[in-house]
Amino acid sequence: SKPDFTLATVRRLKYDPLRHLDVITFELKNSAGATLMAVHEALAHTRFAHYSFLVCPRSRLRPAHNAELRDACAQHGLGLIMFDFVSPSQPPQLCDFRIELNPMRMTPDPYVVEEFLEARLPELTLEKLARIAGQT
Repeated sequence: SKPDFTLATVRRLKYDPLRHLDVITFELKNSAGATLMAVHEALAHTRFAHYSFLVCPRSRLRPAHNAELRDACAQHGLGLIMFDFVSPSQPPQLCDFRIELNPMRMTPDPYVVEEFLEARLPELTLEKLARIAGQT
């Protein structure tokens, strides 16, 4: 499974001299695609990502479905971001999104992470990421 969006960050803690790479993936789904299969797609991302989110619309008509997605994400340590459609003719706005669950940090093989980034990100972005990480 290829994530719809990938975010790579480098962070440095106040009392830790090392820098840490975090890869965060987002699997986006519409109403029809917000299923347990989508949860498993997001779970597949944890092979190369430290954090993985499922992003999907909240069902107003089926609250049990929302709970099912939430429970499945929680069981697998995935993040869940849900949003509401305020108006069917307008795309959701930032204020319409809510983080329902924060993901647990996974520990993918660093070599798999690097292979994923090199296959997924443009060369210029990889160079910038390497500079931020202090590798160049």
